[in-house]
Amino acid sequence: IARYPGPFEERSREGLYKALQRFVFVGYDSASGISTLRVEAFNAEDAKRLNVALLDGGERLVNRLNARAVEDAVRDAAANKQLARERLDQAQRSITAFRNEARFVDPKLAATESSELIGSLRAALANLMAERSQIAAQAPQSPQLAALDERIRAYERQVSEERAKIAGPESSLAPRVGRYEDLVLTRELADREYSQATARLVSAQQDAQRQKLYLERIVAPNAPDKASRPGRLAALLKVFGGAMLLYGVAWMIWAGVREHRQD
Repeated sequence: IARYPGPFEERSREGLYKALQRFVFVGYDSASGISTLRVEAFNAEDAKRLNVALLDGGERLVNRLNARAVEDAVRDAAANKQLARERLDQAQRSITAFRNEARFVDPKLAATESSELIGSLRAALANLMAERSQIAAQAPQSPQLAALDERIRAYERQVSEERAKIAGPESSLAPRVGRYEDLVLTRELADREYSQATARLVSAQQDAQRQKLYLERIVAPNAPDKASRPGRLAALLKVFGGAMLLYGVAWMIWAGVREHRQD
């Protein structure tokens, strides 16, 4: 009577699930948070094997849930990190291409060097002009004036050329410095975005680790020493008592019927 399928049960997945409820019992203590799994079977070894199989299945389910939670939590952060890394690489490649094209490692440094050179040339030019003015005042017909004039003109041309290198046409340093600063700013922003994406990925991984679920076996399944069911003596007594009760009721009904006929 207790076996599956019973006299009035169908052999199907739904029927098997309903029959399983008669053999598997799960209790939960909300105070301690401990669940108790109890399995009944027709022999001790079957009960133990079924209990172990259910616990193993529960552990696999918990592991799948943990893996899916970690994957869902980390997937977006990892994708954002990869995208930020690609942007950083592209910004670095753009700077390298600009340096190869302009033949400058740092146009700002080159502009600074040119400015310092112009300052030196202007200082030398001022000394030459002061020297010429002094000689012209003392000896207007001195032959040194022509040489000084030539040196002054050479310094002025050199100053003009250096100024044209810094600011002027597209080949000058000013447009290149502006373009280089834009590229450096893009790389800095990409590097900052990459650092933030890396930090978000690490944070997502740590949060996923903290939120993991675990199924801990406090007591391992064991095979019972003796069967707790069926209680044969109790069943016999119940059947005997029920039969006697039915017999008594039937006897009283029959006695009542006989008295009614005699009257």
